[in-house]
Amino acid sequence: MTSVGCDAQSKSYYLRLKGTQEDRVRALGFERTSLFRPSMLITPQNRYGAVQALFLALWPKLDPVFAGPLRRFRAVRVEDLGRAMAINAAVDQPRGVEILQWDGFARILRDRRHC
Repeated sequence: MTSVGCDAQSKSYYLRLKGTQEDRVRALGFERTSLFRPSMLITPQNRYGAVQALFLALWPKLDPVFAGPLRRFRAVRVEDLGRAMAINAAVDQPRGVEILQWDGFARILRDRRHC
C-alpha cells in the first residue's frame, strides 16, 4: 500500500518516498504484485489530533466532488480497503503488476460482495 499520486520523481517528499517504495517492490520481480494506492483513509478512531479529526469529518462529504478523473481521491474506509486487499490476494489474477486506486477497490468489493 502506498498513496494516490505516488511517483519516485515527485517533488513532494511523501509521494517520492511512496513511489520509491513501489519501484523497490517491482524490482523484486514477484510473479504478481498488487499496488494499492488509496487517497484518504477513513479510520474508526482519530489517532493524530485535530487535523485528522477535521479530515475524517469532511473528506467523505467531499466524495461527490471527486468525479471523473478525480475519483481516485475519494475516501476509503480502512476496513473496506483491508477487505479489498484480502479478496484481491485470494482471487486468481494474471501475472504482472496491477495498480489499484479507488475505482479498483470499489470494483473488488462490488464484484465480490459475498466474500
